[in-house]
Amino acid sequence: MTAAAGASPNLVPWPTSVVVGSGYVNLTATGRILAVDPGLAPLASVLSDEIYLHTTVRMAAATSGTATTGDIVLRLDDTISADEGYQVTVDAAGMVVAGKTYRGVAWGTATLLQAIETGNGNPVRAPYLTVIDRPVAKYRGLLIDVARQWHPVEALRPIIEMCRLYKINCLQLHLNDQESTVFPFLAFPQLASVVSGKRRTWTRQEVVELVKYADDRGVTLVPELEGPSHHSGNLRTIWGRGSTLDVFNENTYTGLNTLIGELCDVFASSPYIHLGGDEGDYSALGTTTDEQSYMAAQGITGNALGHYITRVDRIIKSYGKHTICWEGFGGDGSGKGVAPLPADILVMPYESSYNPADNLVTHGFSVIMSPTGSPPASKICDCRLMT
Repeated sequence: MTAAAGASPNLVPWPTSVVVGSGYVNLTATGRILAVDPGLAPLASVLSDEIYLHTTVRMAAATSGTATTGDIVLRLDDTISADEGYQVTVDAAGMVVAGKTYRGVAWGTATLLQAIETGNGNPVRAPYLTVIDRPVAKYRGLLIDVARQWHPVEALRPIIEMCRLYKINCLQLHLNDQESTVFPFLAFPQLASVVSGKRRTWTRQEVVELVKYADDRGVTLVPELEGPSHHSGNLRTIWGRGSTLDVFNENTYTGLNTLIGELCDVFASSPYIHLGGDEGDYSALGTTTDEQSYMAAQGITGNALGHYITRVDRIIKSYGKHTICWEGFGGDGSGKGVAPLPADILVMPYESSYNPADNLVTHGFSVIMSPTGSPPASKICDCRLMT
């Protein structure tokens, strides 16, 4: 970084390249946020609100007209190499945020917002600078367990805003567990939850609006449908088998296909569906005559969880989505301990006890590191997702 004429701006996370110049552009109510590409109009409105909250200066969002020095210009630029890459330029000619994609421009506007200065008797202003940035990892996530810890929809909006400011692109929602199922499945209204006389399931409109709220800010909501175990809540009242779902029953997958279809409709912007797949006791499965007939017809010799992951992955792929699962399957997924799993499944190691992350990577899986504790040093590895 080259710094001149003042302190470096407080940017988090620190971009790939920051060059600070000598000078400032003032932000005033006569300036606009001009979305040169109409698809960026929602982002212009988001930035207008954020600047107002940060500075009390209200800059109008616009999609037409000629930019002047006091305007912030948002535009797409195909010459930027990374999908989430962006460039912010503030100089005598004005303020421009360019990105290869909507999300890239979103991260650029978050950087510009952080650079804006207020106070000390100075006008609201942005320092001359040039920022060039791109994320290190394709998936940068946060998980909120909304099934076991009730969150009304409005409580998630500040979390989405935080994700935007820190350039966290995926917010995973754990939608069902023993305590409740918070997603409103239209085909199975009996899955709606009431706890202590209070509704613990969102409305469809609430979820639709929340997804748009996140999309407008460059944040993707990733739905997780927990199964087949881990206290899959009232899913087990429909397709249950003891403490888990009946993974050796075609009716289970017919029903899951309907549920996953509804998730894909509402979380349309998410390229991912998380199927769960952690912490289960499957020892009792495959012992009934019906289950054994199913296993014989499918050519299954065991591996209840491996079979479940493979079948649900097939459903998820049929909707054009990519599967994420926890590291709960035994062995390493390559055929040692379980049947081989599709190698394009993304695995989230959280303990590295079922599957050390380095072992998963060795066998061709991409991983999303999500450690919950302090594993032994021998199980810590430097793994990145699809870099």
